[in-house]
Amino acid sequence: MKPNIFSKKDFFILFFILIIAFIFRLYKIDIPLADLHSWRQADTAAVARNFVKNGFDLFHPKYDDLSNVQSGIDNPQGYRMVEFPIYNAIYAFLYKLMPIFTLEIWGRLTTIIFSLIIITVIYYLLLKENSRLSAFFGAFVYAVFPFFVFFSRVILPETSALAFSMLAIFCFYLNADHKGKSFISFVYYLLSVIFFVLSLLIKPTL
Repeated sequence: MKPNIFSKKDFFILFFILIIAFIFRLYKIDIPLADLHSWRQADTAAVARNFVKNGFDLFHPKYDDLSNVQSGIDNPQGYRMVEFPIYNAIYAFLYKLMPIFTLEIWGRLTTIIFSLIIITVIYYLLLKENSRLSAFFGAFVYAVFPFFVFFSRVILPETSALAFSMLAIFCFYLNADHKGKSFISFVYYLLSVIFFVLSLLIKPTL
């Protein structure tokens, strides 16, 4: 029988899955940016590092490559016009606010937090649309599958973009659930649009 509400049992199940996911993603969190896609991770981290050093100018993000290799166009200012640097700004801000970890660790932690959001939305939607069993396995697979674990702890914008996409779907789902309440429905719809736009800005796709 399909459950209608998120119960206390679901809270404990999801909490267990999130703890497992968090522990898996902490593995060697302090290693240098020398793993898979190291060049892309280093470029992404460089934008955050320049935010910390030079201030937060989201419309003129810079990294440490002044060459024309990336675009074929001279780039003496080192501008990084790839994606809107929301993800970079978030963990650069966290580093400035709480410099208890290195900037790279904050980058990985930020990605981990976004991955936990994804797991939460997966669990909720599967619970509402199917069953508690499918919610458990759907969320658990994303929590422990090695491919997902690796890309949920790298300094890359994909996981944050996916998290905002999932939040957009989640809010749109709640919008449909509150059709009879016009104001609440509008708020959820507006949040869904905002999250979707943020997702596209973080990782533009064709």
